[in-house]
Amino acid sequence: VEFIEAPVQEFFKENDLTYEVSELPWGKRYETPDKLLKIYVADFYEINIDDVGKFDIIWDRGVLPTVKVTDRERYSKLLKKLCKENFIYLLQTLQHDGETDRNPRPTSHEDVQNMFGDWCKVELIMQNDISEKFARLGLDKGYKSYHLLTPK
Repeated sequence: VEFIEAPVQEFFKENDLTYEVSELPWGKRYETPDKLLKIYVADFYEINIDDVGKFDIIWDRGVLPTVKVTDRERYSKLLKKLCKENFIYLLQTLQHDGETDRNPRPTSHEDVQNMFGDWCKVELIMQNDISEKFARLGLDKGYKSYHLLTPK
């Protein structure tokens, strides 16, 4: 699901993929003629799960740092509904000592546990020090973490 249409069109063009566009009550669906690749242009919170289906694998890269802290519960509830019973969910988060009310928002390992731990196993599988990138934002430390979420 992408909020802005231009990157979706660019993706199909860059990868020399033919696509069809369908209007939905809650957004647009771009898909290859064989229906194997579908990208939706919509507000993520407005998607219809019956239309998009449930997923075996989710790669949640860079989304959580953009989600307002007050929307995290809403976000995690939707993601839980999008997963099949047997799923793999890879979640990328950022940790830093900056403000939580502007992008990129930090998400502690405890935050991830609070959002998903009652529903699945949460394992921190990798963490990279990216402090030099965060120095441009006036922050001392910054980390990019990867969590593997799997059924209990």
